[in-house]
Amino acid sequence: MKHTKSLLFVSIIASASSAQAMPLLNAELNNQSIYANIYIIVGALAAVGGNMQSAGAISTGAGSIAGGNIEAGTFASVGASGAVKGNIKSETYTSAGAGAGLSGDIKTGTYASFGNSAVVAGSVESGTDTRIDLTATVVSVTQDRTSEPGYRAPEVISQTENITSAQQTLKDLGKGTQLAVGFGTNDELLGAGIYSVADYLTVAASTTITLDGNGVDSSWVFNIPNYMTFGALANIRLLNVTDESSIIWNILGDKTVGAGEGYTTLGAGAEFRGLVLSKSYISAGDSAVMLGVGDYCGGAFSATNYVTLGANATLGVDGCKNGAATAFNNLVRVSEPLTPLLLSLSLVLLAIARRKKARIH
Repeated sequence: MKHTKSLLFVSIIASASSAQAMPLLNAELNNQSIYANIYIIVGALAAVGGNMQSAGAISTGAGSIAGGNIEAGTFASVGASGAVKGNIKSETYTSAGAGAGLSGDIKTGTYASFGNSAVVAGSVESGTDTRIDLTATVVSVTQDRTSEPGYRAPEVISQTENITSAQQTLKDLGKGTQLAVGFGTNDELLGAGIYSVADYLTVAASTTITLDGNGVDSSWVFNIPNYMTFGALANIRLLNVTDESSIIWNILGDKTVGAGEGYTTLGAGAEFRGLVLSKSYISAGDSAVMLGVGDYCGGAFSATNYVTLGANATLGVDGCKNGAATAFNNLVRVSEPLTPLLLSLSLVLLAIARRKKARIH
């Protein structure tokens, strides 16, 4: 009986240890590169690697490239000569301008519209009708779906609650090292860890922030209670950072004294690394670059507002992986401070139980 109780205790400890490693983001949100609760605008000639999702509208500019799926809670609009390499899903309508190239399937709640010389390689399914220019090419069309019994338009569920929960989880990690007032005025070097500021974070134009991982899997978490701005040509440089490391910027907007805006802005030509969780909007200027770590796309997630990328801006690279928070989850599991202690205690208890059993026999 004592042996059974010991094993039960070991089992409880192991379960408690594994329960502490909860995913930061749900699977659907972690599968995106951009999420916005109101709308997403991708500027002309801009490029997005990975998937985009909004509870509202998504619009991509002329000559832009969307490297993954587009999921819009209202409409999805692709500019002239724009390209979409994944599927498109919209609750109301989908439109593509002249010369647009769409590689995947399209499902839309009302109508779909394609301008002259647009090419759709996949199938098109529309709730009402599909409007195709005489010079456009569409392989397969199914329309008037609303007349079918049980038809339901595509749906996009708001991810505000999940982002808010993730932001609280990161905040609960603590303030860590509080960066001095004036941090970001000059070039800076930071090792892995948890960082915070008293109010907002401003990185001056043309300033370089170097993150040094010392060649091991590492994690950086920045808890910002107000808002974050990076000036034009400001740069985040990675030094000795492994592919499975993670960088997360948590823009809370919950400052209790004064305004807690919760927004993120990147100036023209800024070069940024990591995943941004922002209570309010995220805006990247012309030619700004947002990249992840290793093969990951990185990400820009707005809990309550919009995400915009300026002309010629870039988020992720072609063929990059969604799941910017996955590396963070893995690192938390590895570095969970209680896990080694609990494991050691479990092994000790198991050894004691075995010795007692041996003496009995």
